[in-house]
Amino acid sequence: MCGRYALQCTAEKLRQRYDLPYEAFEGLNFSPSEEIFPSGQAPVILPENQEHTQKRLALYHWGFSPSFASSLIINARGESVENKPTFRDSFYKRRCLVPVTSFYEWQDTNKGKIKYKISLKKEDLFSLAAIYKVYQTDDGKSRPSYCIITTSAVRKIKPIHPRMPVILSPAEEKIWLNPTEKNTTHLKKCLTGSGKKELVLQAQ
Repeated sequence: MCGRYALQCTAEKLRQRYDLPYEAFEGLNFSPSEEIFPSGQAPVILPENQEHTQKRLALYHWGFSPSFASSLIINARGESVENKPTFRDSFYKRRCLVPVTSFYEWQDTNKGKIKYKISLKKEDLFSLAAIYKVYQTDDGKSRPSYCIITTSAVRKIKPIHPRMPVILSPAEEKIWLNPTEKNTTHLKKCLTGSGKKELVLQAQ
């Protein structure tokens, strides 16, 4: 699973990495964060429109909140995301990127949990695959929310945790973010490339 992550970069770094227009940050209270928690607001990258002519930045809440759930759903399994009623519509119609500089996993040991910070060796800012949906709160307000997609952990992470977030390559980002892409095979293939990334683990 993915229960915490970091986004420690400047707005300009984020703008350049995702080729965002300067006006993408207008009205957004963006600031770097060492640890982003479920339910909090964080940046996501979305397509501007169905023509996919430009990307945009928004602050969404981390975690789906369907009426049947007793707690937030912060992760969706990549192996079944297209089949589950909670995620299926978003998988085909509402995909986004979650920019991160690292993510965290915890290892259970005889002496307690050990927290690991996990990053990419050759990329200081990268993308996690995610989907989004807009919920309505009890007072009638809109709550745009995102859910991070996970996959089986690669060999280096398995001793710590059996699951990890899906890390997208720049080429996979284009496919995942394209709102006109509906081919299940193409989309699911984006969710299987995390093992190709060179990870760096640091015990905290």
